[in-house]
Amino acid sequence: MEILKPKHLQSGDRVGIIAPAGPITDEQLGFVIENVTRLGFEPFFTPNILKKSGYFSASDDDKIDDIHNLFADKSVKAIICARGGYGTTRILHRLDYDLIGRNPKPLIGYSDITALLWAIFLQTGIVTFHGPVGNSSFNRFTTNCFREILCEPSDEKYCYPLETSAKSYENTNDEIVVISHGTAEGEMIGGNLSLICALMGTDFELDFSNRIVFIEEIAEPPYKIDRMLTQLIVGRKLDKAKAVLLGVFNGCEAVDFAKSKSLLSVLQERLVALGIPVVYGLPFGHIDKIATFPLGIKTRISTNPLQLSLLESAVD
Repeated sequence: MEILKPKHLQSGDRVGIIAPAGPITDEQLGFVIENVTRLGFEPFFTPNILKKSGYFSASDDDKIDDIHNLFADKSVKAIICARGGYGTTRILHRLDYDLIGRNPKPLIGYSDITALLWAIFLQTGIVTFHGPVGNSSFNRFTTNCFREILCEPSDEKYCYPLETSAKSYENTNDEIVVISHGTAEGEMIGGNLSLICALMGTDFELDFSNRIVFIEEIAEPPYKIDRMLTQLIVGRKLDKAKAVLLGVFNGCEAVDFAKSKSLLSVLQERLVALGIPVVYGLPFGHIDKIATFPLGIKTRISTNPLQLSLLESAVD
């Protein structure tokens, strides 16, 4: 696949806002507009943004129209998803990937947006960005990472701001934990674990061969994490992966340790046998400090000392 790097963002650029999954309120939209403006961009959206259809933001037709129209609109330089939720998998087979491919621009989001990010990358080769949604907390960490990756193209490698050395496996107090040591290089792809599993067996299944895989999840107990990882392992989907990078699985720890394995024990049991580097607790997922990960960009992970680097710019 030919990788298409979208043009980098500049101050004053118009950024489109879409809600391809769950609905947003007037108050949330105001927060999104404030975030986009504080980043130095001009927010733009259609009347569909505040529609609500049950647990969806709008009808599938409306969401598809917004995606097509914002990609086709030459004045819109990037698209950020207002929030996650559920709904993006319903529209993947109906998108016009030829239209999208003719208009490469950054698409940013996470969680349920995983499906949209991957489908567009798979069908067009456009680098998409697993990063903050519009109503994320754009603190200094999140903002700096967003700007450095999307606004500042450079031939120099980009090192994510991580701790210089990881804690031991036993110390799980909000620290980065190396589950398996090693070094690996490859294109980086991934996203939300539930969405990764939901796409298996479809035309939009993720291919992890020779790639560094990043995974995040929220509010799923350890036994469900076990079940989803087991699906990937038994299906041999991780056999050729180069490394597994795990974000902070917010709300996924056991409530009653007398009746459940801990989250980290599940991750260790399921992933150590892969024989590749595995790291838990990296700054992405449903947390305040969110790193931006570009899909399809060459990446290097080393665990001793811990360093995660992009080996090329994600934008032109």
